[in-house]
Amino acid sequence: MKKTTKGALAAAAAGSILLGGAGTLAYWTDTSTSPGGTITGGTLSLVNPTCTWTLEHTGATTQTAITQAGIANVRLVPGDKATQTCTSQITATGDNLAATLSVTNPFNDSGDLAPAISLTSSFKVGTQAVTRITSADNAKNLQTVVVVDFPFGTEDNSTNGAKTEVIPDFVVTATQVNDVTVTP
Repeated sequence: MKKTTKGALAAAAAGSILLGGAGTLAYWTDTSTSPGGTITGGTLSLVNPTCTWTLEHTGATTQTAITQAGIANVRLVPGDKATQTCTSQITATGDNLAATLSVTNPFNDSGDLAPAISLTSSFKVGTQAVTRITSADNAKNLQTVVVVDFPFGTEDNSTNGAKTEVIPDFVVTATQVNDVTVTP
């Protein structure tokens, strides 16, 4: 083997020793500790509902108050509206919390009066009509109004007379939505 080839091999071996394990390659490192913290989940609930019923007839100027137990004794006729008004306290805590409001229609489609009556609902926080609540509404009262409407029509007594419809509990639902604008 030539002396130049032996010299090149020796130089390459010396270079790899220097880079690989001889400790001539140096770099610095450092660490810092960022402080942790505690986070807490928010809440969303509608609590302590209190409800009343009223009955009114189309064209009437007065409403009749009905107790919760007394609603079973009401005999609706075409033109009547039975209205349930419930007030619940809103518990809505959390940054950027928003929830839509809805009432589940409890009517059984096969009930005797189901084709003739309808259900509508609306919501208020204070005097403001709303369709959703936010954490700004925490500890305020939500008023839910559900109207059972038996509209005046052309049915004769044999169509709906003495028929019944069981109205189960109305279910008011607050469902969180993910469309809140985040503010710094």
